[in-house]
Amino acid sequence: MKAFPLKSTIFVLFLIFGLSAVARASSISSEEEKGLLMYFPEEDVVSATRAEKPLGQTAENVTIIKADQIKLMNAHTLADVLYWVPGVEVDPRTTPGFPATAVIDGSEPRHVLVMMDGVPLNNLSDNLADIGSIPVQDIKRIEIIKGPASSAWGSSLGGLINIITKSPGKFTSGSASVSYGERNATDFNAGISGPAGPIGLYARAGHTGADGFYPYTRALTNDLYVKATADIAENLTAWSALWYNNAKSGLEIPAYMADTAYNHEYMYAAGGLDYKPFAGGKISLNLRTSKYDINRIRSIASLGFYEETPSRNEDTGGSLKFTYATGAHAIVAGLDLEHGSLEVPSPGFELGITKYAGYVNDTITMGRWAVTPGIREDHNTVSGSFTSPSLGVTYEAARWLLLRAQASRGFSSPPLGAFEPEFFYVVNPDLNMEQVWSYNAGVEIAAPGFSSIKATVFLHNVKDEMENVNISPTSFTVENIGKTRHQGAELEVRTNPVYHTDLSAGVVFIDSTDRTTGEALKNTPRYTYDIGADYVTEKLKADLRGHYIWWNDDSQAPLPQAKYNGFVWDLSVTGRVYNGNTLSASLFLTAHNIFDVSEDSSSLYPTPRRWVEAGTRFELF
Repeated sequence: MKAFPLKSTIFVLFLIFGLSAVARASSISSEEEKGLLMYFPEEDVVSATRAEKPLGQTAENVTIIKADQIKLMNAHTLADVLYWVPGVEVDPRTTPGFPATAVIDGSEPRHVLVMMDGVPLNNLSDNLADIGSIPVQDIKRIEIIKGPASSAWGSSLGGLINIITKSPGKFTSGSASVSYGERNATDFNAGISGPAGPIGLYARAGHTGADGFYPYTRALTNDLYVKATADIAENLTAWSALWYNNAKSGLEIPAYMADTAYNHEYMYAAGGLDYKPFAGGKISLNLRTSKYDINRIRSIASLGFYEETPSRNEDTGGSLKFTYATGAHAIVAGLDLEHGSLEVPSPGFELGITKYAGYVNDTITMGRWAVTPGIREDHNTVSGSFTSPSLGVTYEAARWLLLRAQASRGFSSPPLGAFEPEFFYVVNPDLNMEQVWSYNAGVEIAAPGFSSIKATVFLHNVKDEMENVNISPTSFTVENIGKTRHQGAELEVRTNPVYHTDLSAGVVFIDSTDRTTGEALKNTPRYTYDIGADYVTEKLKADLRGHYIWWNDDSQAPLPQAKYNGFVWDLSVTGRVYNGNTLSASLFLTAHNIFDVSEDSSSLYPTPRRWVEAGTRFELF
């Protein structure tokens, strides 16, 4: 695929939308406006502009995953859920709870921002977020933006994964679940939700663990989540959340008598106030603090080698946001402030960073049109300033047809670990932001028999990408010399239920190229296929999912970098065995990798072969 035809196509669509918006808006009658969303769900998304807006007015390529979909999968962690999302690649897929990262549309893992309760989960040392140890039981919904989200959120060159957690219910309810599988794969969870005097309270504790599948990728996670809400006055509400996560994982390579262990402890506390001074207006103040300690232990018994590398990430921040909806406008403006520190006790090194930013965006609705301009200015004490503009347009051409397009500029800040001197590494103090110009255009159709047909083309031109550069036979540094292009297309289809069954499918093609050499990037996803079928009745639920990926692996590498010989299929079946007035009980069975195929991005992390787990779930209402 060549860059210019795709880029031209996106710009033509974008210009057609923009130039005809005002003229078209004046010709829309009130009767036409009433029927615009007849075939599309009236659903809001908060991640695009940091305020609720209809999905039909959102120009970004957005995927939403809800709690009932997660429950149907019988998933353990966020990595288990994202594995099945078209356009999102999870690496590696190993033992439940083992560290994992996500890439979007061919980006690097450090370019994807992961957030929960407004708290960034990316660590400061390498900008990575471990999605493998994040439990799913607290998740109300996940909103994924494919492409930069910098005009609203800052450092997020590749995209955004925003976790929106559950809130306390108005009535007391509870749940408990337990599952057990091969290799001692265990998952225990218990939680309660409801009013506790003048406040609402949600609390859950859980444990996930496994001895590990080949090559002995063991994992163990214990976590606690608590959230409280309170209506202080008619126009003033408050919330707070606490998350604690303690995880241990390891990778053993018996052939080399080598073992690598990771022990981490993550905790954050967050809270906020929402005040509505007048109709259509809201002021939100959010504060947060987090701590992330990790210790990497490496040993090679055959060589008598042993090494511990502890580090501590601490981060404190807050935001002040003002939203105002009036007439055709929905304005969002805010300020973000953050200070973080990275401490490496051995050899005794500490780095700090302060970030501050201001942003504003406006969703302007004009009949069938919605235009969203936005801009954000970021500054940090390590790599300077960056301006992130964006412009999105949507057009509801018919009750069954939605067109959208967006252009945006985004960035990712260098991780603090890049400024930490090591034995073979020479620090480059002049590292700058990695940046991207991104364009996407799409069409969404609600055809008879289908809940949605969604097609998207995208182009992400990245420059100033960080790359290793050798400066001597025994040392290297990092410089902003990389220039890459990620372009391609996505097609997602979902049917309406027929005989309690709905089908889904997704196809993604990504052409990743080094713009300096013109060569295709190695060890990146080239195309993926996703297939799903859900069967849902009052007593029986089943979820079947298949995933195939073709890796553009480096066949000249000394060790195989990837292996792929077929679809990986998972099947989950849940049956309700008791349903009383206040209690229900269910049994579930999940078979992973049914046909025992390989889908490995690296020979170090082969896909677990076929394995089975079963469990039970109780719900109090």
